[in-house]
Amino acid sequence: MWNSITSMAGGISDKSVSSAATASLYACFAVASILAPVPTNIIGARATLGLGSMGYVLYVLALLLYSKGQVGGGLVIAAGAVNGLGAGLLWTAQGALIMSYPSKDTKGLYQARSLTTTRIPTGLRMTGVRLLHHGRPTSG
Repeated sequence: MWNSITSMAGGISDKSVSSAATASLYACFAVASILAPVPTNIIGARATLGLGSMGYVLYVLALLLYSKGQVGGGLVIAAGAVNGLGAGLLWTAQGALIMSYPSKDTKGLYQARSLTTTRIPTGLRMTGVRLLHHGRPTSG
C-alpha cells in the first residue's frame, strides 16, 4: 500500500511539494516512533491502530485534492506530517499486537512471517495494479 501512495505522491506536478511532504512525513515518523508506545499502552493497540490509520487517509486525500488543483501544497506537506505521526502510532501498535500472540519460543517466527507475508508483497501488488490500471508514467 505504501508503494502505491508513494507512487501517487511522485506523480504530482510540483516535485518540491512531493519532496517536502515526504521529508515532513519521515521526520514526524521518526519522532512519533519514539513516543508512540505511550498512547499504545494508555488507549490500547486496537484504538491506536485505528487512530494511526487516519493519517494515511488524510495524506491520500490531500494528494488527490492537490492533483485536482483544489488545495495548496502546504496542505499536502501538513498531511504528510500528520501521516508520519499516524504511521508511528500504527506501526508501534502493529508490532505490539504481533508480539502479543506468539509464545516466547515462536516470537521471531511471527516477526519474520509478518514482514514477508504482509508488508512487502502487498505493497508490490498494489503498485502493480496501479501501473496496470494507469499505465507507466511518461517522462518529459
